Amino acid sequence: MFYQKCPICLGCGNVPGGFYNVSAGHIENWSSSSSQEECRCCQGKGIISCQEELLDQKGYPLKMS
Repeated sequence: MFYQKCPICLGCGNVPGGFYNVSAGHIENWSSSSSQEECRCCQGKGIISCQEELLDQKGYPLKMS
């Protein structure tokens, strides 16, 4: 099993408040508050597991930096 930085929260484990309430094309519903909520993709861990190693455009393994 391989691990990578979460592509949704960029590894921090949180997203802006209201992030999951925004519909595609309906940005007016976006919350402007400074609140944070847990990333649902990684459950707040900042990393996700992958079945196979993910590679960059040059074919090198993606780094968790």
